[in-house]
Amino acid sequence: MFLDLSILRFNKNFRLLFAAQVISSFGSQMTMVTIPFQVYSITNSIFLTGLVGSVELLALGLTVLIGGVLSDRLNRKHIMIA
Repeated sequence: MFLDLSILRFNKNFRLLFAAQVISSFGSQMTMVTIPFQVYSITNSIFLTGLVGSVELLALGLTVLIGGVLSDRLNRKHIMIA
């Protein structure tokens, strides 16, 4: 039931990629929390804070949809190179 992380011990490149992905994910999640917090602390408006959250969600949804369409229609090798 546990994840097999033995590849982290044997493959240095994968270990570096995994660490970079964890750091990037942590930074992205921090941004998703701190921007609405900053908007609320500046404006004291729950409406504007919710609006910021809605715009973040809308942008995330649109980029996921566009990325999905592009990955289905284009050559994956060229996408990875780009």
